[in-house]
Amino acid sequence: MKLASFSLASLLFLAACHSREARMIDELSAPEKAAFLAAERYRSCTQVFVQKAKAEHQKLSDDDLRRFGYRCPSELQSLAKAVDAYWMNDKRKHRDDPAAYSPDRSVRVAFHKRELAGGFAWCEFRECHRTD
Repeated sequence: MKLASFSLASLLFLAACHSREARMIDELSAPEKAAFLAAERYRSCTQVFVQKAKAEHQKLSDDDLRRFGYRCPSELQSLAKAVDAYWMNDKRKHRDDPAAYSPDRSVRVAFHKRELAGGFAWCEFRECHRTD
């Protein structure tokens, strides 16, 4: 009986977490939501390659890690476009990254692709320090 009540409590907790996450996603702006969902698709795709590299105990150089993110090209392209739409919708313009706010969309998307591809798997293989 204790096991059944523990299982039920676990299921209720997971359902509550899923429900809260769904509510949080629903509260995002359209560009923010599109970028978040694109990032989840990209992360899911890259996780296959991350897990394989970890299982094989591969030693990856920094350049290998930067190229790692390009293994899911359509998801990366979709994410870069979604991030660009989100950033351009954001009213706070940053002048320290001219490529991120270039008038040419292809330059901006290429900038985001480079930044995203180089960063998604980095913390899976290197020590990362949280800044948030």
